[in-house]
Amino acid sequence: MGEFGLIDHLTKGYEKKNESTVYGVGDDCAVMHYPDKEVLMTTDMLMEGVHFDLTYID
Repeated sequence: MGEFGLIDHLTKGYEKKNESTVYGVGDDCAVMHYPDKEVLMTTDMLMEGVHFDLTYID
């Protein structure tokens, strides 16, 4: 299924519920609009053995 297929599956039928949400669920970031600015909110996960290997770090 892959990462983007899983995101699509989990968010199927999802609707934005807050007027400040400009762009909601995506890869790992959302755009929120406030009266004087737009804010990017992001999250991500790194897993040892998948994204990096600690044996290469001193």
